[in-house]
Amino acid sequence: MCDHTVRRHTRLGLSAAMRLFGLTGRALRYYEELGLIEARRDRRNTRYYDAAARERLGWIAPLRAVGVPVTAIRAVLDGDAATRSVQAVAVLEGRHEEMLALLASIDVVLANLRARPVIDAQSH
Repeated sequence: MCDHTVRRHTRLGLSAAMRLFGLTGRALRYYEELGLIEARRDRRNTRYYDAAARERLGWIAPLRAVGVPVTAIRAVLDGDAATRSVQAVAVLEGRHEEMLALLASIDVVLANLRARPVIDAQSH
């Protein structure tokens, strides 16, 4: 998420946040329940996201999109803001290694399935 896009909005409502970050309303409320973000309320009790929440959502959305667990995202967000990028890179490198291992396992299963003889269902 580009910083200038996130900072451009002074107040971002739920539906606008959903569009901007590619998240569902349920996901936004879930991150709020977990304490990852804080939604403000206006005088009509309508939820909106201030600059701090939008900055945090700018980290949460892309990390969740690639399957990073919420606990790892919390560690990134709770760390020092100056080293947040370094922490995120370390988390993503770990996720990358997990995915490579999963792909290797899939390759083995696929090779085994392709090596099996084809059995004609009508002959049984």
